[in-house]
Amino acid sequence: MKCSVLLLCGLSVFSATARPVIEWGPASEWRYWTGDKAEPAGWQNAEFDDKAWTTGAAPLGLAEKRLTTSVKPAASGGPPALALFRKSFTLPKLEAGARTVVSLCVDDGARVFINGRECQRLNLPAGELKPETKALRQLSDDEEGAYVRWTVPAELLKPNAANVIAVEVRQAARDSGDLFFDLALRTIAPRWENPKPTAATQEVITAYYKGQYVPPGLTIPDGYLDGGRKMTFDEKGRAVSNREIIMVDRTRDEELKKHLAFAHSETLQQLTPRERAVRLAVYVDKIATPPGGDRWTEVENTQLTQEFTNQPVLMGEILEQCQAGVCRHRALLFKILADAAGLKTALRRGNLFNAEYATGYPHAWNEVHLEDGTRLLVDTSYRAGKWDFPSVTTPFVVAEYRKLDNSPIYDQEAEKKP
Repeated sequence: MKCSVLLLCGLSVFSATARPVIEWGPASEWRYWTGDKAEPAGWQNAEFDDKAWTTGAAPLGLAEKRLTTSVKPAASGGPPALALFRKSFTLPKLEAGARTVVSLCVDDGARVFINGRECQRLNLPAGELKPETKALRQLSDDEEGAYVRWTVPAELLKPNAANVIAVEVRQAARDSGDLFFDLALRTIAPRWENPKPTAATQEVITAYYKGQYVPPGLTIPDGYLDGGRKMTFDEKGRAVSNREIIMVDRTRDEELKKHLAFAHSETLQQLTPRERAVRLAVYVDKIATPPGGDRWTEVENTQLTQEFTNQPVLMGEILEQCQAGVCRHRALLFKILADAAGLKTALRRGNLFNAEYATGYPHAWNEVHLEDGTRLLVDTSYRAGKWDFPSVTTPFVVAEYRKLDNSPIYDQEAEKKP
């Protein structure tokens, strides 16, 4: 049975808690074998003895920047024609409606087995694979670094028992210059029913959706919902959206708790407000940028929207699971953390209006209000990496940051508190 595939970042994003079984990156070690000849017989089976294989932490490969472990090259100095990876894991018993997902980043092609049975084949020909079989094609620059994600059929897994995942990686050409492998596996709880705003959240939701602005002093409460610009509410008062519905819940969101701990840290509290804002912006950018770089953010979040349309998703899990966030994720998280860090912070949405976005591009950003009345623009998305934080009366800010109808938000007069 083949799994359904969709391109997404390596991390799954879900309404209820997603539990890591195999972490991606250096937190996971794999046993691996490389060569140019036939692979060891039965290497994909759970009972295969791989103790003689080499062990290394992910990501593994050759001639790539993000590697933790470099594998032995072929005699030519390039990647081996065939690289095999194995890892044992224990799967907890899943409740009804839960599922298990794999997120894989590989260059160029891969075949994945769970307990000896093939689960997925990526960029490889159908049928029997011989030692000389190559991947169908070399990945383009726009494909390298993407994580491919799919749900594992439940019948391949053994709950409350040892399981083995085995991955075969092949190159598209003998003179290929690089090799890359990283994989994560998570269990995903069943989705929740779409939530309704509570009395405590209605004021903030109204402020943002009608006024496009959440001012300092108005914090984001638990139960807050953000389903994008087209979020509405059905006849039962439940949120409805054409994309994922971000939920804020500090009591259940373990990842958000970690981010809040950073915002409350003594080290951060000792900084000036401007320094604190910069540190938080850098922090948000780091956790919201995919491993492959900024170029994957829009692509991966497009796939997030396609997979989780009209489903509730915890704020922290979007970034932990997906490792990517567009402006609405980043701006909301910055508001939550900056408020926790004692900064006077606003959340805004409107349009970017400049030469690149001549008709206006939907956008969200923040302001930090200083004691002297200065309002600083904080844009952790479009201006990521530019942590100068200009005043909102700076000419380019006045010109480019507009309301939804592209009319001005800011002016160049003496700053006024909104």
